[in-house]
Amino acid sequence: MDILRSELLRMMAWKVGIETGFSLSVGKNCKYLERYVSAELWDRLLSTYRTDSYESAWQSLFLCLQLFRDVSKEVGERLGYVYPDYDERVTAYTEAVYQKYGKD
Repeated sequence: MDILRSELLRMMAWKVGIETGFSLSVGKNCKYLERYVSAELWDRLLSTYRTDSYESAWQSLFLCLQLFRDVSKEVGERLGYVYPDYDERVTAYTEAVYQKYGKD
């Protein structure tokens, strides 16, 4: 989860960079990120930190995957890149693991 969230924060920083012409910094460890993203996006990011139960941790993982996908597609489009299709396989695999082991 730490690796995924780290890459999500990087992608969100790139989103801010695109939107501001790469004219500012979101700070070390993205400490100023909240200033430059929508409240809705910020709330979604904060929701990925919810791990107060086993089920919450799984839901945070799925939210993190979805948020990464959303932001990455936007960043890719704006920079002229195509979002890779292997994401569907990664998500399907994660969902299969959840179905097998994640549910109580």
